[in-house]
Amino acid sequence: MKTMCHGLGTIDEIWGLYHGSVERGQRHVHPDDYEAFSELHPYGLLFQLVGRDGEYSLLRYRDKTYRVLPELFVPATSMFSRIQRLLPRWLRPRMLSVRPHRDFGELVQVWHRGELITAPICDIKWHFKRSHPYYLLTIDGKPYRRWYFDEDFV
Repeated sequence: MKTMCHGLGTIDEIWGLYHGSVERGQRHVHPDDYEAFSELHPYGLLFQLVGRDGEYSLLRYRDKTYRVLPELFVPATSMFSRIQRLLPRWLRPRMLSVRPHRDFGELVQVWHRGELITAPICDIKWHFKRSHPYYLLTIDGKPYRRWYFDEDFV
């Protein structure tokens, strides 16, 4: 059974940013997860909310789950609530549709140096200017730093 979360949808559909700075201290991240979470450099990463563990929210990134206090997790569906009031109504629903269409490890086809290749997604990040997720791929066994958007996939 899927759990509903604050009217935003089922818990496994909620993606967002964790606005906590690792440098600010350990109090927002579970002590057992702090080292791994700080090595992740969470700024700009899109996390999937997968549940709760006591007072902590469980956030998934790649194949790992991190326990963090919920006050600094901002669901992508509410990220722009302050500016939504300034937008025409026809633009508002588009702003709410920010769940990534792809997942970690998913194989995608892209053009790379004039050749069509298949590569897995290794990172999902948030493009602040476009208000949209973007992806990084692993090519030839190494993380490739070019940004890919949904429209770049064949």
